[in-house]
Amino acid sequence: MKPAKKPVRHQGFTMIELVVVAGLVALLGMLFVRGMNMTANSVDIQERMDMMARIRNTSYLMSKELSYSAGFLYPPLSATGFSSHMIFRNALNEIVGFFLSPEGLMFFNYTQNVNRLIFPEVASFQCRLVNQNLVEYTLRVKKKNADFTLWNQLSTFNTLP
Repeated sequence: MKPAKKPVRHQGFTMIELVVVAGLVALLGMLFVRGMNMTANSVDIQERMDMMARIRNTSYLMSKELSYSAGFLYPPLSATGFSSHMIFRNALNEIVGFFLSPEGLMFFNYTQNVNRLIFPEVASFQCRLVNQNLVEYTLRVKKKNADFTLWNQLSTFNTLP
């Protein structure tokens, strides 16, 4: 009796094995690309949220200074348009103001000759007096593809209507 021949196994992979491996590699590649896109989107969202928080903080600082002002010196009430700077007397009766410089939005105390940068990336700042104790201002910030605008009105405590 002859010994049974064992089937000969060829070296290499079958077509089915190659297709399965290629499918798994493609699936892992798609998951990796999707994860990278989600990471990029979350970074963009985080930067926008950070910018919004900085704008809110700037608005709070401005509102705090403006709400206790003793009177506005510039822009005049008779002005019809918006101005790029605002000068007023603060609660300590010092002459102070907000204005836009090449560095950004500045707060300047004319009495003490002290200058402070409030927000560096401001593209435009406009303000006007609506009436004797009501001021309106806008801040516009451009960052990459995003454009943020804050429009605020506030009434002062120390001036009579």
